[in-house]
Amino acid sequence: MHKAVEPLWVECINLLRELATKCDYSFDQMSVLRADEVSSFLETSALLPKETLDERLNGLVFMPQGGEGGLLLTGDSYVEWKTKIENVNNGEIKGTPAFKGKAQGRVKIYSSFLESETVPHGTVVVAGMTNPQLLPFLKDAVAIVTDEGGLTCHAAIIARELKKPCIIGTKIATQVLKDGDLVEVDAVRGVVTIIGKAQELQNK
Repeated sequence: MHKAVEPLWVECINLLRELATKCDYSFDQMSVLRADEVSSFLETSALLPKETLDERLNGLVFMPQGGEGGLLLTGDSYVEWKTKIENVNNGEIKGTPAFKGKAQGRVKIYSSFLESETVPHGTVVVAGMTNPQLLPFLKDAVAIVTDEGGLTCHAAIIARELKKPCIIGTKIATQVLKDGDLVEVDAVRGVVTIIGKAQELQNK
């Protein structure tokens, strides 16, 4: 009898957990490594310092610059970039409605399929773009918001099938929003409104 083949994202998670244990790093620290950095470690055993990965966990933005390369902004550079965006948008993020409707919920950011382990009921899933690996986890979401995509993209098609309010093409949702933020998704007007920041809600 053949052993069931694990989905790719499960294999990736298991690999990162194994490497985290072996190197005495946390799984969260390993999860912010780029694919080329994981490959480099497997070849040379050289790993970025924990401080560098902790800085990424506190906030980062990836800016493509052609080819496979790109620029990672962290620390003060990330804070400066994020502040500019928040000041411009005044608590509102605009995009294109892909399936009309309105919903409120807490944000969960998915920057890659590696993070797609659980989605609490009532979650607003925010991603650069959805993919087939995320499908099982979107059923309990109340709305979907993406940075990229057009009306025929994966998120738009899935939102119509699941009848979930969906806004696509916001460009900045994954950078402006944080896990735990309370938002209203108005997929009639194509606007995501921040009702409460996660940190502020926790302090109340």
